[in-house]
Amino acid sequence: MILIFRNPVFLLGLALFACKQPAGEGGTSTIKGTVTYAYEDTYGTAKGSAPAAEERVYLVYGEDDIYSDDIRTHSDGVYQFKYLRKGNYTVFAYQDCPACPGGKETVTATLAITDNKSIISDGDLSLRRILDIDDGIAVIRGKVFLRDLDQGGQLIEEYYVPERRVYISYENEAENFDDIRTSADGSYAFKGLIPGDYTLSAYSQCDSCPGGTEAIQKTVSVSADDQTIQVPDIVILD
Repeated sequence: MILIFRNPVFLLGLALFACKQPAGEGGTSTIKGTVTYAYEDTYGTAKGSAPAAEERVYLVYGEDDIYSDDIRTHSDGVYQFKYLRKGNYTVFAYQDCPACPGGKETVTATLAITDNKSIISDGDLSLRRILDIDDGIAVIRGKVFLRDLDQGGQLIEEYYVPERRVYISYENEAENFDDIRTSADGSYAFKGLIPGDYTLSAYSQCDSCPGGTEAIQKTVSVSADDQTIQVPDIVILD
C-alpha cells in the first residue's frame, strides 16, 4: 500500500523528527576507551596501575537519569559501545571510596557524537582500587637459625629450627597482620603480598629483657608486584 501525504506541515514535522533523533542506539558511531586500575594501599600510597580487565562500564544516553547499556572490558581494559546515534553520552564505572556510602563512587566521562560513522576514543577512565596487604603476588621467604646456649653462654648446638613462629607487619603498623611457623628445615614464606615495606620478627631468649625475650627483626622492601625476596637468616638464641 502506498501512502501519499499532501499536507506540507505534516511533511515538515516528519523531517524535523528525523533530524532530531535523540542519543541512543540505531546509529553508525562508536564510543570506546580504556579503563585502568590505579592501585593504592589502605594508607593512600600509590601501588602502580594495570588494565582493568572484566570491569563493568555503563553508558547513559543524553540527559537520562539511569544508564541504558553496559559492557565489560576486555583483558587489556578496552571497551566500546557501537551503533550509536549523534548526541551526548556519559560513560561511568565505579571506584573504591572508603568514605562513601557503600564504599564506592562513580568516575565519569562526558562525550559527544557530532558526526555519523565516527569513533570517539575519549572514554578513558582511571579507577582507584584499594589493595589489602595480601592482594598481591610478591613473596618474602627466609629461615630461622637457632643457637642453643648453656647457662654460661657457651654454645651447645646450632641449627635451622622448625616450628618457630615468625611474624610480619606492614609499613609502620604496630600490629602484625600475619604469622607462620617454620618448616622442618627452618624455612618460612609469606605469599600474596603487595609492594611495600615489611618487618619480620621472631622471638629470641634475652635474660636481661622484660619477659625474658626480645624480637629479632628484619626489614624488607618489596618494590615489584611479582618480586620474591630471600631474607637473611633470623638468628635467635635459646
